[in-house]
Amino acid sequence: QCPRSCADLWDRVQCLQGPCRPGCRCPPGQLVQDGHCVPISSCRCGLPSANASWELAPAQVVQLDCQNCTCVNGSLVCPHQGCPVLGPWSAWSSCSAPCGGGTMERHRSCEGGPGMAPCQAQDTEQRQECNLQACPECPPGQVLSACATSCPRLCWHLQPGAICVQEPCQPGCGCPGGQLLHNGTCMPPTACPCTQRSLPWGLTLTLEEQAQELPPGTVLTRNCTRCVCHGG
Repeated sequence: QCPRSCADLWDRVQCLQGPCRPGCRCPPGQLVQDGHCVPISSCRCGLPSANASWELAPAQVVQLDCQNCTCVNGSLVCPHQGCPVLGPWSAWSSCSAPCGGGTMERHRSCEGGPGMAPCQAQDTEQRQECNLQACPECPPGQVLSACATSCPRLCWHLQPGAICVQEPCQPGCGCPGGQLLHNGTCMPPTACPCTQRSLPWGLTLTLEEQAQELPPGTVLTRNCTRCVCHGG
């Protein structure tokens, strides 16, 4: 008569009744496990897989799909409830750190209802590591910035005719918010010096005069034109 062993109780295990042969059997209410007879309540449960069966101890709980199933008398007992409806995953968020290791996450909706299994956190949110490369060491007065996303970054970029080239987004060192770099020093734009290159008479000056830096507030007057160095 079937079953004769605890394994015969497992899901998707076929119990094949062979020809009748005399032999030894377990007492009523007991089955063979590990070569000897045990009560049915001591039978382990099994989940067949590609390589081998995954065994669970009596009263052990395992989550299958969205249901918590319990090992009882050698068989998995699962509640009769539907699974909640899961929406599509959102796009991954931006990384929490430009370098040195950060995290990004994504979410999706979960709609349950009466008679349905509750929504689980692991089904509605995911996290993964990002930007694992080491951060550069910034010079004194400079700070780590996520990327070069806006221009100007140098005092020189404030001058008329300066070409501001947009660079790809890479973590690096830059000045704190609102400040600009000049000869390795961060300063507010109001402290940026000026040159005479762009002035009406700039082309008549020597190269040395064109490149000479004029501090903020410098006033230059020539032929009724009055120029003041302000904000670079």
